[in-house]
Amino acid sequence: MDTRTSHSLQEADDAVAAASSVSVWACLCAGDVLLRQEGSVLSLPVSQEPPIPLQPWNIVTTVKTAGTTLKVVRLDRPVADIAGIEMMNLRASFDVLTKEHYA
Repeated sequence: MDTRTSHSLQEADDAVAAASSVSVWACLCAGDVLLRQEGSVLSLPVSQEPPIPLQPWNIVTTVKTAGTTLKVVRLDRPVADIAGIEMMNLRASFDVLTKEHYA
């Protein structure tokens, strides 16, 4: 099991509530999910803008749930060599992120 920890979804919800225009981003590519890394902590990115530059053909789907806005986008290729960003197999991310991220 990965020893890195995760921010709780409540922390993400709190960040979203603090600035209503920010969203939790789920950027997916071929079974991988993009995660933000701060020290040893991995989490789904939370920001106003996409965590990486998107191409004009990338379609962003917005899903609003109880107080959280989730933006989902499929990437054409995995992201590499960007500081603080890591691609991880979606299944492996279940061992790193809290279950609230997937609720």
